Amino acid sequence: MSAHATLHMFAGWRSRVAVLSQEQAERLRPARPYERAISLSGEDHALLRVLAWDGRAGYGELV
Repeated sequence: MSAHATLHMFAGWRSRVAVLSQEQAERLRPARPYERAISLSGEDHALLRVLAWDGRAGYGELV
């Protein structure tokens, strides 16, 4: 479990961050997953189309 999730879980992120310095708060925030652009293939777009319709689609519907 990350520190961010722990701080956010009960009282909310903002109320717990108030007791931390700005530097401490920045160090606990999760990093962005992608710092660079990504490109999606046609297969990726097809997969996302099915998941947009039904996010619980099973494997058989996704292949």
